[in-house]
Amino acid sequence: MIERFLGSSKAACVWLHRFRDRDHAFDVIAEWIDPTHGQRPHQALGYLTREERREKLAA
Repeated sequence: MIERFLGSSKAACVWLHRFRDRDHAFDVIAEWIDPTHGQRPHQALGYLTREERREKLAA
């Protein structure tokens, strides 16, 4: 699972930027992870977003 995440994050974020330094890389990657992680459907969750999955479990 982590290998898939790392591959996706590299293709969608890391390879698209030229980082000035480690702090800049951290900031850019953190911005990409936060909104994307909760909004993208995940195969392991039945193609629901994490938010949809949480709502479904709470109902």
